[in-house]
Amino acid sequence: MKRFISSLLVISVLATAVPAFADDTPIGPPVVAPLDKGAIAPFTGVLLSPPAIAQIIAERDSVAARIAAAVYHQSQVDDANRRFDIDSLMSTCTADKSILQAQVDDGKRQVVILNDQLKKSTSGPPATLWIGLGAVAGVALTVLTVFAVNQVK
Repeated sequence: MKRFISSLLVISVLATAVPAFADDTPIGPPVVAPLDKGAIAPFTGVLLSPPAIAQIIAERDSVAARIAAAVYHQSQVDDANRRFDIDSLMSTCTADKSILQAQVDDGKRQVVILNDQLKKSTSGPPATLWIGLGAVAGVALTVLTVFAVNQVK
């Protein structure tokens, strides 16, 4: 149903479209024809006085200078924005670096403190001595137990 409605709408739009044709007007190069006072103009147009012509020429010549000034101004604004962004990022980077360095230094201090505590807590006899004493005590206890059991029988 949707396909039928959309097809019907497309056909109605195509059927009602009427092409429009415009007249061709030839556009030729601009013509400058100086006129004397009281002379008949060879074509229709606008009559400009010499000061008006001078103003038009001056404006045409100054367009390049105005564009150059606008481009220079925009480049200065862009440079200032870029420098501001770089300075902001550098200050953020420096702050983050100092925070991370402080965390690393604190971690190193904690490692030193924990190593000192470990050395203090394990400053007794070495583990091999405890293993040997345990083995000797185990053998002695076993021998005494066997001797005591034999005496009771």
